[in-house]
Amino acid sequence: MRVFRLAVIWMVVLGLPATALADMDPKYSCLDHSSRQVTVVKAKDRKAPAVEASYTFRGLPVLNVNFHALAAMKPSPLMQEFMYFRECGRHVLGFVVNPATTVSEQRRQTSLADCWAVNRLYYYNGTDKVSVMNVQEMLNTLPRGHWQHFPGPMRIVDFPNNCYLR
Repeated sequence: MRVFRLAVIWMVVLGLPATALADMDPKYSCLDHSSRQVTVVKAKDRKAPAVEASYTFRGLPVLNVNFHALAAMKPSPLMQEFMYFRECGRHVLGFVVNPATTVSEQRRQTSLADCWAVNRLYYYNGTDKVSVMNVQEMLNTLPRGHWQHFPGPMRIVDFPNNCYLR
């Protein structure tokens, strides 16, 4: 009986993502390319990006959130939403399991993940075009030091020309 209890406890412990943030706002919810729920977890490494898409060792999709990096960046609430949605976009589009192997492919994947996030803000969350353009301006004026905390390579974004916003 004791062995059975231990087995059940281990199954429960291994079945849950480590340090899941159950109190995260459900509006940050997304599914990966295999329709599995992406869980938000607290990053263990203080040097990790502010928000980063990855998988656990058991293959569960997660968004690792580094609250220290977020605090250093001091993003606006809308910029923080964009950061979460951009990394969700990497899961949705399958870029976490199929990363770029060339610079041009990296640029393409980065642009598509940015567009997925902007479209989520614009169409799903009802963010107006002016606010979306504010996110673009904030991204394009990020100090060089913040790019080590922000997901993706350093870049200039042009949402109206690269993403479909009607």
